[in-house]
Formats: sequence, C-alpha cells, structure tokens
Amino acid sequence: MTACYDPARVCMRYDLLVGEDNLIEYVWARSIEAARLAEEREAAAMMRSGEGGSVSNLQFTAIGLTTNGAIGLTLAWPDEGLSTNIVDIFACTDLCAKDWAIVDTLTLDMQTNRVVWVDAESTSHVTRFYDA
Repeated sequence: MTACYDPARVCMRYDLLVGEDNLIEYVWARSIEAARLAEEREAAAMMRSGEGGSVSNLQFTAIGLTTNGAIGLTLAWPDEGLSTNIVDIFACTDLCAKDWAIVDTLTLDMQTNRVVWVDAESTSHVTRFYDA
C-alpha cells in the first residue's frame, strides 16, 4: 500500500500568473471547474443513494462534517458485493513519512452497498489522509 503513496509519484502543477487580468481569469476558470465538480459529485451521490447508478470497486464516495466537527466518510462497494464483509480503514498524517496505520475495522452489511464511517480522531484538527 505504501507504494501507492510514494512521494516520487506525486505530480505538482504550477501556473505563473502575470498581472491582475491573468489572476482574475485564473480564479474565474477555477471557480467554474469547482462548481462543475460539485455538481458531478452531487449527481453521483444522488445516484448512489438509490436512484440507480453504481460504483465499480470499493471507494470513498463522499466526505462531510458531523455535528460535533468530526469527519464522516461514505464508503461504497459494487452491487454484486465484495469478497469479504470486513474492511480496514487506514489513516496517515504525513504521506512522505508513510505513517499509515489501521484506525478501524468495519464489518459491512452487504445489503446496503454503503456505510458512513466517522473518524472520531478528526476533531483534533490534524490533517489526515484515508484509505480502505
């Protein structure tokens, strides 16, 4: 798993902004892109909630905050199920240090095709990365 998060595989892109017009154009384009992505995510979430649609593998499909400020992650799997109903949730605070650790093990209800997992440790305001 650590090979997937190898810093050598991380790609970064930089845009040189020259002048106020270039900055305004850049911000406008990024705002339009963010709105388009938000619409796609919302449509995907609605499809996933029962209006048809499916995922092709085990994946995180949504992220949000709970009422106490903790992070809630929605994990979904294909309609045909998985080879097991046990899933480990991994968390990491530093991708360069590769400090991945199992933070929870879930027993999935294969009748639902999704589960919301809440990271109780996320209220400490430390950046965390997740995998399942």
